[in-house]
Amino acid sequence: MNQVNEMPLAESVQLGLEVIRALSQTAEACLLFVQNEGHDPEMVHVALHASDRAEHVAQYFLEAPDKIWPLDSALDDVAWLLEIGRVTARVRLKVVRDIPTLEDLETLSGRIRASLAVVDKT
Repeated sequence: MNQVNEMPLAESVQLGLEVIRALSQTAEACLLFVQNEGHDPEMVHVALHASDRAEHVAQYFLEAPDKIWPLDSALDDVAWLLEIGRVTARVRLKVVRDIPTLEDLETLSGRIRASLAVVDKT
């Protein structure tokens, strides 16, 4: 394993899948919000953006599952989910669906950062 560019495959893919799940859950919950509450441009935008981000994460991990850069990208996606916490808070009030909490996302972000830090030190 190249110390600078590669990381353990199973750990990388696990974290990538968790990010895809969080993005997918967010998209689904936003669309259910629209279905239940009526058209809401912000919810549609977030759902489309989350879905697009999930597709990109999947593509990156398919292309290079043992490289660092897909995990860096996934970390950016978790940061985006944390940034839209105001939107997801509205969703939680109206939709009964699994959607990651801010605490869940902070934990996932910390796990990704820890994995990247281990790779950087080796």
